[in-house]
Amino acid sequence: THLFSEKTKLTGSGYISPSAALHALSVEAMGVFTLGMMSRVSLAHTGRPLVAQRGLTVAYLLVAVAAVVRVFGSGFWPIGSLLLSGLLWVIAFFLFLLLFLPILLRRRPDGLPG
Repeated sequence: THLFSEKTKLTGSGYISPSAALHALSVEAMGVFTLGMMSRVSLAHTGRPLVAQRGLTVAYLLVAVAAVVRVFGSGFWPIGSLLLSGLLWVIAFFLFLLLFLPILLRRRPDGLPG
């Protein structure tokens, strides 16, 4: 079969459209890249080591799980999977906010401006 045929067969779980799979992959990539850039820039500009906290790793995983839920849940729970994947995305970015707001509001540990 052609890669971009109208529907792609999933083993034992029915069909998904390639556009849904591409959408989920794009959403995951954008979410992970956005979290990665925000965390890297926030740490660097505040003079902190570039080390991902455990909570940030959880945020990355939540974005990835959201993409999986969106693709594989849409076949049997269309609206619920959309809402759940959106909720997971929101939780991931809220977790980033909880972790990084204190860092961004405090002075740099090295005393330099920034």
